[in-house]
Amino acid sequence: MSNTEFTEEPICTASHNYQKRKIEQLQSLNLPEVEYKRQYDDVVSKECLCVGLMNSAVHVYSLPRLKNLEAVTICPGPNIAYFNKIVSLSEMIDHIYGRANLLSTTDRPHMFIKELNLNMEYMREQIDGMKQGNEKMMKDIKSFGDQLLKGIRYYQGEAGQIVSSGREKFLQQLDICEKSITSLILELSPVGAGPSV
Repeated sequence: MSNTEFTEEPICTASHNYQKRKIEQLQSLNLPEVEYKRQYDDVVSKECLCVGLMNSAVHVYSLPRLKNLEAVTICPGPNIAYFNKIVSLSEMIDHIYGRANLLSTTDRPHMFIKELNLNMEYMREQIDGMKQGNEKMMKDIKSFGDQLLKGIRYYQGEAGQIVSSGREKFLQQLDICEKSITSLILELSPVGAGPSV
């Protein structure tokens, strides 16, 4: 995950650059020990996905480890929640190419709706974790929400191209997401100021 709390350009929150600055900031706040430890642990618990994703090749080819990290990261994606059994690589390939169906349920949200829900959860976490009065962070979160609303409007305009059946359900789900994101943005805005999109 990237962040612009200390830089103009986004930097990874698992990077040494970000973590060093964030820890220095935490030390300057003179927080109670329990709160400092909670926030410190949150900062240093981030795993570098770049290294983690690369480490599978490092292990297979006996290459030198980067940053002395051994963990291998797997990015399965949100749809893994709909699989309910271990399958062979051959079975998964058949599923990917439409020769088999490995999913136990047929009632699942469209991938764009699922992605919007994940982004709304992220936005909620950012709002909940934000310190009061952090204007830059509020602005960044609001901008993130505004971008999500732009995406929703694009999906609404392209709904006929995106989904072949269930267009009305897709549009209803987009409407629910739009209202939820607008509500989150309003939590960040002064009274009377809504989304800028």
